[in-house]
Amino acid sequence: MGCFLIQIFVPFASAAGMTTCTVNSETCDDYSSGHDETANQQDWVEGVYIFDLESTSSLQVQLTWAIREFNRSVLGFDDPTINAALAADGLDAQDGAPADLIRSYFDEETAGPGTPTVGQKLKIEVNNAVEEALQSGFGSVSSITTDYVSTYTEASITTDCSVDPSTDSLSEGASENNAFEPPICFTTTATVQLSHSSFNLIPNPELDLERAYQGLLVMGTKVTTNFELTAQPGHKATFAINPPAYATIDDVDSNGTKVAYAGPPSFWAGLWSMDNRAAPIGGSSIDQPISMTLAHRDSVQTPTVVIDPNEKALDIKLTLDVSDESSATLDFVVALHYLDNQTLEDWGLSMVAAGDHAEVPVITSDGIRLAYHNGLVDLSGVADQFPIGSIADGISSAIEGMDPIQMNQMYWVSDSVSD
Repeated sequence: MGCFLIQIFVPFASAAGMTTCTVNSETCDDYSSGHDETANQQDWVEGVYIFDLESTSSLQVQLTWAIREFNRSVLGFDDPTINAALAADGLDAQDGAPADLIRSYFDEETAGPGTPTVGQKLKIEVNNAVEEALQSGFGSVSSITTDYVSTYTEASITTDCSVDPSTDSLSEGASENNAFEPPICFTTTATVQLSHSSFNLIPNPELDLERAYQGLLVMGTKVTTNFELTAQPGHKATFAINPPAYATIDDVDSNGTKVAYAGPPSFWAGLWSMDNRAAPIGGSSIDQPISMTLAHRDSVQTPTVVIDPNEKALDIKLTLDVSDESSATLDFVVALHYLDNQTLEDWGLSMVAAGDHAEVPVITSDGIRLAYHNGLVDLSGVADQFPIGSIADGISSAIEGMDPIQMNQMYWVSDSVSD
């Protein structure tokens, strides 16, 4: 409950600015509902969110908010006397506290002695709202800091911001008679610990997600990653997501756009915009699932794997030893160099939680080792694809007088000439 102590001398809106500010010995611009771009909401907030994917486990977030109007109840502007003053200034129940009003009471305590001031309370509310949005859409927030800033930049346009009540009105030198201008701005920096499920590799105790993810991308794999963005009622938000240093964004969903960066090496980022300023009375947040497909960022230091179509994928050696007529032996050795996507599909091998979330053009022998040691593939599934029984039967029938050859199960060796 607000505890501001004011006396109302003029029951109607003043031509010299908002009465609610004047009685607190401050000067505001005139309030006009025509300036309010969130007519049905108490919040009017525009924000730019920049997400830097550092790795598969960590996301660095830097965002800036420009606040032109904010929920007046949480800032203490809900005292009956205050409400009467605001009504006299032309505000109704759907109107929040304009930026000029917030500045005029910036250092006033919101609920009596010892409680946060309006400026402190606004900062707390912004910090909590950002943390909640990040946790609902990305993962657990391990650190977060919020503070006031003097500028807000969106689409290369920079807007001046202010918390100074002595310079914000037209009579004090401001450029326009608008109680919502200039905005009050914040920047928030946060670190988010990401959920492994966002990256769609098969979860298991052996998985080193970052190493496996980088290795698969180097081999040309493209993996789709999913997050969820949120825009609260009265908010307009722009979200930019930058991939890790070893990746580029190959594709985004239909709601997003790709943005090119020169590097070096060059890469693509993703951009999404959400506008919930027209939310109706009682409206809810917009929760928008997004997806982006990450690919390897090709560089001189770490080039993306390219397989020559003429290069052999398998090297098969059959050795039949009949020197001992009573006990002929047959060695069947396969040296595996790579498997292409068609072979992987035919053999039913997948390293992702859902097949439609990844495109694996090829997996090299290094990749197979990586996948095996990270619990992404069962090597017995590869060995089972070779019809050793049929091979043995064919050789037995081709050599007159030879008894049927009994083959052991295939097993993996570190040297193709071993055993």
